[in-house]
Amino acid sequence: MFWFDNDFLFGSAFITIIFFIVFGSIAFMIVNGIITWSKNNRSPILTVPAKVVTKRTNIRGGSNNSGASTSYYVTFEEQNGERHELKMNGYDYGQLVEGDLGILTYQGTRYHSFNRHKKRRVAIIVTLLFLFFYLIKYLANPASVSSKYSIPLPAGMNFCASFADR
Repeated sequence: MFWFDNDFLFGSAFITIIFFIVFGSIAFMIVNGIITWSKNNRSPILTVPAKVVTKRTNIRGGSNNSGASTSYYVTFEEQNGERHELKMNGYDYGQLVEGDLGILTYQGTRYHSFNRHKKRRVAIIVTLLFLFFYLIKYLANPASVSSKYSIPLPAGMNFCASFADR
């Protein structure tokens, strides 16, 4: 009486449903990818100051003898507080550290580049350390420096003694 009374009809209906689910999912993913690609192409290329907020990876596959695929994502925060999570290649992902500041270039959800600002504090500290060691080396042995560059000290006092008295 019912359509599923016959095993043949039930089996063919089940296979038809599975067929539509599988190919419908594939068609949905293709259409969704084309829509995203089209939106990115219509979006302007933006270049803004940004900060790297966080990094993450997504690993798919890799069980038994199958290959694994890794996707890399970085979240950037603009100065106005707006955040963007962008997918990028492994090389660019590896060059970024959370907290990096720089100029982000992107188009929609498509990552183009990130140019980091050099950390000025590190350069200043290195320069100060260099000057400190230079002063210790040459002021501790004023004979190696011409009188033109030496610092006059009170009579009977040398550079090393002035540090020892403190």
